[in-house]
Amino acid sequence: MPGLVDAIGGSLPHKKPEMVDIHAKFLTTENAVQSDYQFLLETDHANTVSTSLYEYCTLVRQFIRGWIIYMSEQIISELNQRYTTKKYDASKRISSEELAIIKEALRLSPSSINSQPWKFIIVESDAAKQRLHDTFANKHQFNQPHAKEASHTLLLAHNPHYTKEQYRKVVDAEVSSGHLPAEMYDNMLNFAYQFAEANTDEKGFNGHWTKSQIYIALGNIMHTLARLGIHSTPMEGIDPELVSELFKDELDGYVCEVALAMGYPLESEDYNYGKPKARLALADVVAVV
Repeated sequence: MPGLVDAIGGSLPHKKPEMVDIHAKFLTTENAVQSDYQFLLETDHANTVSTSLYEYCTLVRQFIRGWIIYMSEQIISELNQRYTTKKYDASKRISSEELAIIKEALRLSPSSINSQPWKFIIVESDAAKQRLHDTFANKHQFNQPHAKEASHTLLLAHNPHYTKEQYRKVVDAEVSSGHLPAEMYDNMLNFAYQFAEANTDEKGFNGHWTKSQIYIALGNIMHTLARLGIHSTPMEGIDPELVSELFKDELDGYVCEVALAMGYPLESEDYNYGKPKARLALADVVAVV
């Protein structure tokens, strides 16, 4: 029957689980049922409609339930396997296809009032890695090896003086994307930016607020990397002053106080590799009221 095939995306064995949108499957299930009901009627199988439709609906429900269980287990498994890598294999590189996914995941990261007050710099070339290596000259040398050994390092920078004029570019994108009706432009610009103003001092500094947005993107990209099977090391142990100096042109006034090494572990020398996850008990950190 055509409805089921359309609803679940064709031949299931050839589908990658992570590429299936479960929410979309829920939304299309009802239409699929109606499609197959009509299909049976039009092909002179009216006498089998009741039985076939019941069996079909049961199959769809079982498929969705099983898929949700599978995806839930997959997510938890990925989060359990993710850890802070301590030693990278310099011979292994992130592919260009995976790097494209990483870039797009960064771009799609959420932020307060959709402000996007950030700039992401990916350190890839040997010359850039040498510059990053040199930023550890004065402190945090324990992170220095990652600069050259990790496949790539991500510098997450925030705008310490985010202005209304800069937010206007976001509102432009809201309208051009079709997300915001054009007649609501001024409402969003003036009303939403009030939240940024509430976090801005008399000198125009709102870096505490914009830096907070960086950590949303950081969490997003770390989970993306886990899904891709790429390892990472979040680093607040960097020297913001030297980073600002040696990456002055790329930062252009933005401030980098956190970075993320990305790549693949040298398992034999990574003392953190394969260790069990150490987290507080669920009851200690999560409350449902």
